[in-house]
Amino acid sequence: GRLQEAQLQERKSLLALKHLLDHAVQVLALWKVVTVDHQLHLLGQQPNFPSDLRMSLKTMLVRDLLLQSGASVCAALIDALIRRYLDDAASTDQISEKLRHVCPLLYRDEDALCAKVNEQLMRCATDPSLQQQPQGRQQLLRQTLDACKQIPGRLQLASVCQQLAANQFYSGVVELCCVAADKLD
Repeated sequence: GRLQEAQLQERKSLLALKHLLDHAVQVLALWKVVTVDHQLHLLGQQPNFPSDLRMSLKTMLVRDLLLQSGASVCAALIDALIRRYLDDAASTDQISEKLRHVCPLLYRDEDALCAKVNEQLMRCATDPSLQQQPQGRQQLLRQTLDACKQIPGRLQLASVCQQLAANQFYSGVVELCCVAADKLD
């Protein structure tokens, strides 16, 4: 009775401690990627870097970063890092792989797929070689749509549909909206 209950409580405590330690290791690994590998001060100078995040980073303690309140900061740092790659018209594959490796609880496969979708949509809109090859552009848009269909709940649907429409891929807008509606039902 009491012994089993005590053992159960001890097991729960140890599992919670393990979860906290796993989370701490991943947050610190993300911090290393952001500060050492990608120079946080350069990320903070991006024009679209949220000013409230900049202020939070100046006053936040490591403890706060590790606790629940730090989750939004970690997500914003990841977004800023991915945005930096997209703004430089660089592939997100390498940074996505690194993030999935060092902090898989903070950056999941779905996040990497979202980054790839944004990269491909930007490429369709800006790559001159794709403008010259309508078939290749259409194929890339179709691949992007297929990726979107895998993660409709993770997408900023209005933004993705706007980008698909800007690329005159109207059938893709309709398909994606139908898939997203099915997932919501």
